[in-house]
Amino acid sequence: MQRLLKFFHTYRAFFIFVILESIAMVLLVRNNRYQGALYFNTSNSIVGQTLTWSNDLHEYFRLRIVNDKLASENARLRFLLSQKEIRNDFSTDKNTSKAVVEKFAFKVAKVINCSVNKENNYVTINKGTEDGLHQGMGVIAPDGIVGKIKYCSPHFSTVTSILHSTMLVSAKIGRSDVVGTVKWDGINPEKALLSFIPRHNKIKKGDKVVTSGFNAIYPEGIMIGTVNKFSLKPDESFYYIEIKLSTDFRKLAYVYVVENKLKPEIDTLTVKSGIPLNE
Repeated sequence: MQRLLKFFHTYRAFFIFVILESIAMVLLVRNNRYQGALYFNTSNSIVGQTLTWSNDLHEYFRLRIVNDKLASENARLRFLLSQKEIRNDFSTDKNTSKAVVEKFAFKVAKVINCSVNKENNYVTINKGTEDGLHQGMGVIAPDGIVGKIKYCSPHFSTVTSILHSTMLVSAKIGRSDVVGTVKWDGINPEKALLSFIPRHNKIKKGDKVVTSGFNAIYPEGIMIGTVNKFSLKPDESFYYIEIKLSTDFRKLAYVYVVENKLKPEIDTLTVKSGIPLNE
Protein backbone atom coordinates (compact mmCIF):
# COMPACT_ATOMS: atom_id res chain seq x y z
CA MET A 1 0.00 0.00 0.00
CA GLN A 2 2.82 2.36 0.88
CA ARG A 3 4.50 1.62 -2.46
CA LEU A 4 1.28 2.44 -4.31
CA LEU A 5 0.90 5.74 -2.43
CA LYS A 6 4.55 6.53 -3.07
CA PHE A 7 4.03 5.82 -6.79
CA PHE A 8 1.05 8.24 -7.01
CA HIS A 9 2.99 10.85 -5.02
CA THR A 10 6.03 10.56 -7.28
CA TYR A 11 3.96 10.96 -10.48
CA ARG A 12 1.31 13.28 -9.04
CA ALA A 13 2.09 16.02 -11.55
CA PHE A 14 1.46 13.65 -14.48
CA PHE A 15 -1.82 12.36 -13.06
CA ILE A 16 -3.05 15.91 -12.34
CA PHE A 17 -2.18 16.87 -15.92
CA VAL A 18 -4.14 13.88 -17.32
CA ILE A 19 -7.18 14.70 -15.17
CA LEU A 20 -7.17 18.40 -16.14
CA GLU A 21 -6.63 17.51 -19.82
CA SER A 22 -9.59 15.11 -19.73
CA ILE A 23 -11.81 17.76 -18.13
CA ALA A 24 -10.72 20.26 -20.77
CA MET A 25 -11.53 17.83 -23.58
CA VAL A 26 -14.99 17.13 -22.15
CA LEU A 27 -15.74 20.86 -21.83
CA LEU A 28 -14.44 21.49 -25.35
CA VAL A 29 -16.66 18.79 -26.87
CA ARG A 30 -19.75 19.79 -24.89
CA ASN A 31 -19.53 23.52 -25.58
CA ASN A 32 -18.41 23.57 -29.21
CA ARG A 33 -20.58 22.11 -31.98
CA TYR A 34 -17.80 21.54 -34.48
CA GLN A 35 -15.49 19.74 -32.02
CA GLY A 36 -18.47 17.78 -30.65
CA ALA A 37 -19.52 16.60 -34.10
CA LEU A 38 -15.92 15.74 -35.00
CA TYR A 39 -15.52 13.74 -31.77
CA PHE A 40 -18.69 11.73 -32.22
CA ASN A 41 -18.02 11.03 -35.89
CA THR A 42 -14.51 9.84 -35.09
CA SER A 43 -15.65 7.73 -32.14
CA ASN A 44 -18.44 6.17 -34.21
CA SER A 45 -15.95 5.27 -36.92
CA ILE A 46 -13.57 3.69 -34.42
CA VAL A 47 -16.35 1.78 -32.66
CA GLY A 48 -17.76 0.61 -36.00
CA GLN A 49 -14.39 -0.65 -37.18
CA THR A 50 -13.79 -2.37 -33.85
CA LEU A 51 -17.18 -4.11 -34.05
CA THR A 52 -16.42 -5.19 -37.63
CA TRP A 53 -13.13 -6.76 -36.56
CA SER A 54 -14.84 -8.40 -33.61
CA ASN A 55 -17.57 -9.83 -35.85
CA ASP A 56 -15.02 -11.09 -38.41
CA LEU A 57 -13.06 -12.79 -35.65
CA HIS A 58 -16.21 -14.36 -34.24
CA GLU A 59 -17.23 -15.65 -37.70
CA TYR A 60 -13.76 -17.08 -38.25
CA PHE A 61 -13.96 -19.19 -35.10
CA ARG A 62 -17.48 -20.31 -36.13
CA LEU A 63 -16.29 -21.59 -39.52
CA ARG A 64 -15.78 -25.11 -38.21
CA ILE A 65 -19.35 -25.26 -36.91
CA VAL A 66 -20.67 -23.84 -40.19
CA ASN A 67 -18.64 -26.33 -42.24
CA ASP A 68 -19.90 -29.23 -40.14
CA LYS A 69 -23.49 -28.12 -40.67
CA LEU A 70 -22.98 -27.68 -44.43
CA ALA A 71 -21.38 -31.12 -44.71
CA SER A 72 -24.28 -32.70 -42.81
CA GLU A 73 -26.79 -30.93 -45.03
CA ASN A 74 -24.93 -32.11 -48.14
CA ALA A 75 -25.07 -35.68 -46.84
CA ARG A 76 -28.83 -35.36 -46.39
CA LEU A 77 -29.22 -33.95 -49.91
CA ARG A 78 -27.13 -36.78 -51.36
CA PHE A 79 -29.43 -39.27 -49.64
CA LEU A 80 -32.50 -37.58 -51.11
CA LEU A 81 -30.87 -37.44 -54.56
CA SER A 82 -30.02 -41.15 -54.45
CA GLN A 83 -33.65 -41.91 -53.55
CA LYS A 84 -34.88 -39.85 -56.51
CA GLU A 85 -32.49 -41.53 -58.94
CA ILE A 86 -33.48 -45.00 -57.76
CA ARG A 87 -37.17 -44.10 -58.05
CA ASN A 88 -36.52 -42.91 -61.61
CA ASP A 89 -34.75 -46.19 -62.44
CA PHE A 90 -37.74 -48.15 -61.16
CA SER A 91 -40.39 -45.74 -62.41
CA THR A 92 -42.20 -48.51 -64.29
CA ASP A 93 -42.34 -50.72 -61.19
CA LYS A 94 -44.83 -49.29 -58.71
CA ASN A 95 -44.05 -52.05 -56.19
CA THR A 96 -40.42 -51.12 -55.63
CA SER A 97 -39.75 -51.64 -51.93
CA LYS A 98 -38.76 -48.89 -49.53
CA ALA A 99 -35.59 -50.85 -48.70
CA VAL A 100 -34.43 -50.60 -52.32
CA VAL A 101 -35.29 -46.91 -52.63
CA GLU A 102 -33.50 -46.04 -49.36
CA LYS A 103 -30.60 -48.46 -49.70
CA PHE A 104 -27.89 -45.78 -49.65
CA ALA A 105 -27.12 -43.66 -46.59
CA PHE A 106 -24.36 -41.06 -46.20
CA LYS A 107 -22.37 -40.20 -43.08
CA VAL A 108 -20.16 -37.12 -42.80
CA ALA A 109 -16.54 -37.45 -41.67
CA LYS A 110 -13.64 -35.03 -41.41
CA VAL A 111 -10.28 -35.80 -43.00
CA ILE A 112 -7.44 -35.70 -40.47
CA ASN A 113 -4.68 -37.05 -42.70
CA CYS A 114 -4.24 -37.59 -46.43
CA SER A 115 -1.19 -38.69 -48.43
CA VAL A 116 -0.74 -38.11 -52.17
CA ASN A 117 2.95 -38.67 -52.93
CA LYS A 118 3.35 -42.39 -52.19
CA GLU A 119 2.82 -45.51 -54.26
CA ASN A 120 -0.02 -46.55 -51.92
CA ASN A 121 -1.88 -43.58 -50.45
CA TYR A 122 -4.39 -43.53 -47.60
CA VAL A 123 -6.86 -41.11 -46.05
CA THR A 124 -7.62 -41.07 -42.33
CA ILE A 125 -11.05 -39.87 -41.16
CA ASN A 126 -12.44 -39.08 -37.70
CA LYS A 127 -15.26 -41.66 -37.65
CA GLY A 128 -15.08 -45.36 -36.77
CA THR A 129 -17.03 -48.40 -35.62
CA GLU A 130 -18.81 -46.44 -32.90
CA ASP A 131 -20.28 -44.29 -35.69
CA GLY A 132 -21.49 -47.33 -37.63
CA LEU A 133 -18.56 -47.53 -40.07
CA HIS A 134 -16.97 -50.80 -41.15
CA GLN A 135 -14.53 -52.22 -43.67
CA GLY A 136 -15.53 -52.05 -47.32
CA MET A 137 -17.66 -48.91 -47.21
CA GLY A 138 -17.21 -46.49 -50.08
CA VAL A 139 -15.98 -42.94 -49.44
CA ILE A 140 -16.75 -39.97 -51.66
CA ALA A 141 -16.14 -36.21 -51.53
CA PRO A 142 -18.23 -33.26 -52.77
CA ASP A 143 -16.34 -33.35 -56.09
CA GLY A 144 -16.06 -37.10 -56.61
CA ILE A 145 -14.82 -40.47 -55.45
CA VAL A 146 -12.19 -40.84 -52.70
CA GLY A 147 -11.74 -44.55 -51.98
CA LYS A 148 -12.87 -47.41 -49.74
CA ILE A 149 -12.54 -48.05 -45.99
CA LYS A 150 -9.79 -50.58 -45.20
CA TYR A 151 -9.53 -50.52 -41.39
CA CYS A 152 -11.70 -49.15 -38.57
CA SER A 153 -11.04 -48.42 -34.92
CA PRO A 154 -13.74 -47.19 -32.53
CA HIS A 155 -13.20 -43.52 -33.47
CA PHE A 156 -11.14 -43.48 -36.68
CA SER A 157 -10.96 -45.19 -40.07
CA THR A 158 -8.27 -45.65 -42.71
CA VAL A 159 -9.42 -45.29 -46.29
CA THR A 160 -7.64 -46.87 -49.24
CA SER A 161 -7.42 -43.91 -51.59
CA ILE A 162 -8.09 -44.18 -55.30
CA LEU A 163 -4.43 -43.09 -55.42
CA HIS A 164 -3.40 -46.66 -54.49
CA SER A 165 -1.73 -49.31 -56.63
CA THR A 166 -4.39 -51.96 -55.91
CA MET A 167 -7.51 -49.77 -56.05
CA LEU A 168 -9.82 -50.51 -58.99
CA VAL A 169 -13.14 -48.74 -59.59
CA SER A 170 -15.85 -49.89 -61.98
CA ALA A 171 -16.63 -46.87 -64.13
CA LYS A 172 -18.44 -45.79 -67.22
CA ILE A 173 -18.28 -42.94 -69.68
CA GLY A 174 -21.45 -41.07 -68.82
CA ARG A 175 -22.28 -39.99 -72.35
CA SER A 176 -22.39 -43.53 -73.76
CA ASP A 177 -22.68 -45.79 -70.68
CA VAL A 178 -19.61 -47.77 -71.76
CA VAL A 179 -18.20 -49.61 -68.73
CA GLY A 180 -14.49 -49.90 -67.90
CA THR A 181 -12.09 -49.84 -64.96
CA VAL A 182 -10.33 -46.83 -63.43
CA LYS A 183 -6.88 -47.30 -61.89
CA TRP A 184 -4.37 -44.71 -60.74
CA ASP A 185 -1.30 -44.33 -62.93
CA GLY A 186 0.94 -44.29 -59.83
CA ILE A 187 2.59 -41.00 -60.76
CA ASN A 188 0.34 -37.95 -60.84
CA PRO A 189 -2.24 -37.52 -58.03
CA GLU A 190 -4.46 -35.64 -60.49
CA LYS A 191 -4.55 -38.36 -63.18
CA ALA A 192 -5.75 -41.96 -63.58
CA LEU A 193 -6.26 -44.46 -66.39
CA LEU A 194 -9.56 -45.77 -67.73
CA SER A 195 -9.15 -49.24 -69.27
CA PHE A 196 -11.20 -51.76 -71.27
CA ILE A 197 -13.17 -49.29 -73.39
CA PRO A 198 -13.65 -51.03 -76.78
CA ARG A 199 -12.40 -49.31 -79.92
CA HIS A 200 -15.84 -49.14 -81.58
CA ASN A 201 -17.06 -46.60 -79.01
CA LYS A 202 -16.98 -42.87 -79.63
CA ILE A 203 -14.93 -40.89 -77.11
CA LYS A 204 -14.11 -37.22 -76.87
CA LYS A 205 -12.04 -35.07 -74.57
CA GLY A 206 -14.04 -33.78 -71.62
CA ASP A 207 -16.39 -36.77 -71.40
CA LYS A 208 -17.44 -37.42 -67.81
CA VAL A 209 -16.31 -40.64 -66.16
CA VAL A 210 -18.57 -41.79 -63.30
CA THR A 211 -19.13 -44.87 -61.15
CA SER A 212 -21.01 -47.60 -62.98
CA GLY A 213 -23.06 -48.90 -60.04
CA PHE A 214 -21.98 -52.46 -60.96
CA ASN A 215 -20.79 -53.10 -57.40
CA ALA A 216 -22.52 -52.49 -54.09
CA ILE A 217 -20.02 -49.92 -52.80
CA TYR A 218 -20.83 -46.71 -54.66
CA PRO A 219 -24.09 -45.39 -56.06
CA GLU A 220 -24.22 -45.08 -59.81
CA GLY A 221 -23.17 -41.77 -61.31
CA ILE A 222 -20.65 -40.57 -58.70
CA MET A 223 -18.10 -38.37 -60.46
CA ILE A 224 -14.59 -39.81 -60.94
CA GLY A 225 -13.12 -37.47 -63.50
CA THR A 226 -13.12 -36.35 -67.13
CA VAL A 227 -11.36 -37.68 -70.19
CA ASN A 228 -8.11 -35.74 -70.54
CA LYS A 229 -6.58 -37.49 -73.53
CA PHE A 230 -6.89 -40.80 -75.38
CA SER A 231 -5.31 -42.77 -78.18
CA LEU A 232 -5.93 -45.95 -80.15
CA LYS A 233 -3.30 -48.04 -81.92
CA PRO A 234 -4.32 -49.89 -85.11
CA ASP A 235 -3.71 -53.32 -83.57
CA GLU A 236 -5.32 -52.61 -80.16
CA SER A 237 -8.86 -53.62 -79.14
CA PHE A 238 -9.16 -51.02 -76.38
CA TYR A 239 -8.43 -47.32 -76.03
CA TYR A 240 -5.65 -45.88 -73.92
CA ILE A 241 -7.52 -43.23 -71.90
CA GLU A 242 -6.11 -40.81 -69.36
CA ILE A 243 -8.61 -39.04 -67.09
CA LYS A 244 -8.27 -36.02 -64.86
CA LEU A 245 -9.57 -36.89 -61.40
CA SER A 246 -12.32 -34.61 -60.12
CA THR A 247 -11.23 -34.91 -56.47
CA ASP A 248 -8.35 -32.71 -55.37
CA PHE A 249 -6.75 -34.84 -52.66
CA ARG A 250 -4.47 -32.00 -51.58
CA LYS A 251 -7.50 -29.98 -50.45
CA LEU A 252 -9.62 -32.80 -49.04
CA ALA A 253 -11.42 -31.66 -45.85
CA TYR A 254 -14.80 -33.42 -45.54
CA VAL A 255 -15.92 -36.73 -47.01
CA TYR A 256 -19.12 -38.81 -47.10
CA VAL A 257 -19.04 -42.48 -46.16
CA VAL A 258 -21.50 -44.47 -48.27
CA GLU A 259 -23.51 -47.17 -46.54
CA ASN A 260 -25.34 -49.63 -48.77
CA LYS A 261 -27.89 -51.20 -46.42
CA LEU A 262 -28.50 -54.05 -48.89
CA LYS A 263 -24.82 -54.95 -49.35
CA PRO A 264 -24.82 -57.85 -46.82
CA GLU A 265 -27.73 -59.41 -48.69
CA ILE A 266 -25.97 -58.93 -52.03
CA ASP A 267 -22.70 -60.39 -50.66
CA THR A 268 -24.48 -63.44 -49.22
CA LEU A 269 -26.14 -64.15 -52.54
CA THR A 270 -22.84 -63.66 -54.39
CA VAL A 271 -21.01 -66.13 -52.14
CA LYS A 272 -23.77 -68.71 -52.48
CA SER A 273 -23.48 -68.37 -56.24
CA GLY A 274 -19.77 -69.13 -56.05
CA ILE A 275 -18.77 -65.72 -57.37
CA PRO A 276 -15.74 -64.02 -55.68
CA LEU A 277 -16.63 -60.84 -53.82
CA ASN A 278 -15.43 -57.70 -55.58
CA GLU A 279 -14.23 -55.74 -52.55
